[in-house]
This record gives sequence, C-alpha cells and structure tokens, in this order.
Amino acid sequence: IKQIADHGFNFLRIPMSTQILLQWMNNDPDPAEPKVNTYANPELSLTGVEGGASKYSFDIWNQAVKWCRENGIKIMIDIHSAETASAGHQIHLWYTDKYSTEDWCKALEWFADYYKDDDTILAIDLKNEPHGTADEPSIMAKWDGTTDPNNWKYAAETAASRVLAKNPNLLIMVEGTEVYPKEGNNWSSPNIDYARYPY
Repeated sequence: IKQIADHGFNFLRIPMSTQILLQWMNNDPDPAEPKVNTYANPELSLTGVEGGASKYSFDIWNQAVKWCRENGIKIMIDIHSAETASAGHQIHLWYTDKYSTEDWCKALEWFADYYKDDDTILAIDLKNEPHGTADEPSIMAKWDGTTDPNNWKYAAETAASRVLAKNPNLLIMVEGTEVYPKEGNNWSSPNIDYARYPY
C-alpha cells in the first residue's frame, strides 16, 4: 500500500462478495486459511504460532484499511459477485440461489454502519457490471419501473437508500446494465441491444 501511495495513487477500488461481507458480519470462520505473504508482511501473521498461520481475513482487511488511512488512500468496495468463488462474470445478477437480494442489502448495510466513522471507506459500488442477455430474460439485469427481482434500477435504489440510512456520507456507484431495449422501455421487445462496455 505504501508503494501504491508512493506512485501517487490515492484511491483503490477493491472487489468483494456478498458472501464475505456476511461472513465478517456474522463472525463466521474463514472457509480456508487466508493466503498472505507473511515474509513481506509479518504483521499479518499470528505471533507465536508455528509456521506463521495467517490471521482471520477480516483482521487482514482491517489492517489494509489502516495502512490506507496512514498513507492517505481512500477505498471504494465493489460488490463483484454474490459468491466469493465467482469472478463476477459467470453470474449475471447481484443475487444467486445461495445469497438473496436481502442478504446483499444486509451485508451492505452492515459494512456502511461498521465504517461510518472512518472516511477511509469513501464509496460503495453496489454491483460490478450487472449483466445477462435477452435470450435468458429471467436472469438478465434490466432497468425499468417494475419491482421484478432482476430489475437493477429497483434493487440499486433500494440498496442505496438502506446504505445511506447507515452512512449518509458514502458515495454510491451504480453501474449500467449490459442490455437495453432499442424501443423505449419495452423489455419484452425482441429489439434488445447490447450495451458496449468500454474495455
């Protein structure tokens, strides 16, 4: 983190999952021992434990937040996926059969409340690239006036209001959907086009 700061960067976007936030919120054990380079970062070892076993992942995260604070770096977390095992692109939406929209909202609320007095946490990106294509309409992120489960507009507005109730000083980022209807806001139209991500 010091090297990042020394290169003039002052802002980090860090991918997270709903799953790990809920794990931290509930103080659940790590499913596997966190992997860290304890030679380069001895602070991340448990002292007195043979072999230098790593700390709990939430302790590691909070150490990183502390280092960011000390080096003048602000953080935006990005909910990249519902489940930790996903890179975020295999699963279109902010929920799965294991983690619901309500789980996602609760995780975000907890995170916002936990860091409400620490402006090192500057922003939350509610979900990285909600996507999905028109050939699978039930698992395609859409943007309209409904309260359908896959309506990103409704989900983002709901989550943002709940997060801001916990910490009104956070910046909330809402990314666009992968597809949009060419004809007005008719999501049942066959004329649904792909948004082009600027890669």
